Amino acid sequence: MKRYFLGLIVLLFAASFAQAQTLDEVLDAHHEAMGLESAKAINTLVMRGMAMQMGMEFPMTIYQKRTADGVKMRTQIEFQGRVLVPSAFNGETGWKRMLGMEGGMEVQDLSPEELAQMKNTRIEGEFYQWQKKGRSLELLGEEEFEGSLCYAIKSTQEDGSVSTYYLDQESYIMVGQTSQGNMNGQDVTVTQSMGDYDIFDGVAMPMSMETSAGGQTIILISIEEIVVNEPISDDLFERPE
Repeated sequence: MKRYFLGLIVLLFAASFAQAQTLDEVLDAHHEAMGLESAKAINTLVMRGMAMQMGMEFPMTIYQKRTADGVKMRTQIEFQGRVLVPSAFNGETGWKRMLGMEGGMEVQDLSPEELAQMKNTRIEGEFYQWQKKGRSLELLGEEEFEGSLCYAIKSTQEDGSVSTYYLDQESYIMVGQTSQGNMNGQDVTVTQSMGDYDIFDGVAMPMSMETSAGGQTIILISIEEIVVNEPISDDLFERPE
């Protein structure tokens, strides 16, 4: 009986401690776990791996280069001897280069939603200087995400769009995100999962990512190599003529 009573006290104390966590405390623990201070010393990231979609695999490379107030970004995949660019951002404008209806390459502008996501990206992570991005954050409390008990944080953008982020309650590492999207004309919940974290130059980075919509997997990404502070030409991010 004494052991049961003591165990109950411990569980109640743990629960009350978790509930007592404030947003700032959770974010501070998250930034420490992710290696925020080390991330500030990173100027470029090159991530190489494989993307899996509809039963096919493609070599993928993701480039990030620090700017004064964000990052330049480019994601490219190799498909049948061609280099496709699902998204690119030069710090101001965004574009994509994909296969057109007749098999040729077409360059298009990013959608407003895609462009907004690029503008909000930081090497330091999702919550770095979130106030300066015009966002509001709310700690929702404890929720389960794919089997892990997490702190759920609601993020509201200036345009009213809402995402929920999930930080593992034990490690404070980000393990997932949900938001609302549109697929085939229908509103769906888009879920992103992150896992298999590894440490590079003091920064925790996910080596596997999965995006699903409406319960269906859209893309799986497996990172095989991450190179820090490799020189990257600015031309890589510019829209082709």
